[in-house]
Amino acid sequence: MNTSPAFVMPDGKVYVHVGDVFVSKCIFDMKAYPFDEQLWNFDFNPSGYMARQVEFSCDLLVYLDYFQESGEWKLMNITCQPELIYGVGRIRYVIHLSRKHPFFIINMILPMLLLTFLVVALFWIPSDAGEKLGFGVTLLLSFSVFQLKIAEEIPRTSDSTPFLSKFEFCVGPKYVHRSFLCLTVMFSTHLSGVV
Repeated sequence: MNTSPAFVMPDGKVYVHVGDVFVSKCIFDMKAYPFDEQLWNFDFNPSGYMARQVEFSCDLLVYLDYFQESGEWKLMNITCQPELIYGVGRIRYVIHLSRKHPFFIINMILPMLLLTFLVVALFWIPSDAGEKLGFGVTLLLSFSVFQLKIAEEIPRTSDSTPFLSKFEFCVGPKYVHRSFLCLTVMFSTHLSGVV
């Protein structure tokens, strides 16, 4: 019974197939979240061997039979690059993933835009109507709850500010606060009788 992981071929080459579970850590670049793509590099170095002793090749494709699709990520590409650094050979696998963004568009960006359009629609309601103030307060509360929901969904990182955070910060509060300032001025002038 052969228990050696090495295979000696007739031409003298020795192939070693090592199977193991590797735990790794990758740093996310969250600037374009939720429209981000991630490139992860996995480097494998032969410990204690020089390049003339171990030669890496990328002849075989990456085996994806046990790969499970993710609901959040799409596997775009996997590349293999043998490299020689200071006389030591290594092999680098580059995994390219792209985030699936329709969920974020439907559940975060579209509601924010719709709430923003409702703020603009607030000015079409006549100032005499009592519904204008109630509608404005409802919009303010809706924005507050919606911002809490978005804050829970956005990954927590201090390295870079995601696009969705910038969008939420620029679009949401600016229009709501300006509309309430205008509403306050309009109601105070309307109730005081000053035109």
